[in-house]
Amino acid sequence: MTTLNLENLIAGDDRQFIPFPSRRSVVYSTRGIISSTQPLANEAGYKILAQGGNAADAAVAVAAALNVTGPSSLKCN
Repeated sequence: MTTLNLENLIAGDDRQFIPFPSRRSVVYSTRGIISSTQPLANEAGYKILAQGGNAADAAVAVAAALNVTGPSSLKCN
């Protein structure tokens, strides 16, 4: 089994963030991040974190909110 050795990968004091080539903007946070396709679902996850919940609790809240907000953005023929 191979493990990732951060000592050889990143030099200097910035070892907590691994560089990742992407066209999307990079966001760093020490308090938590919520991201989904629906702003209302993001708000649900944020409220869970603000009330002391963990990442798993926030993920469940976002998934539940996406089930409510997501279908309204789809076209049905």
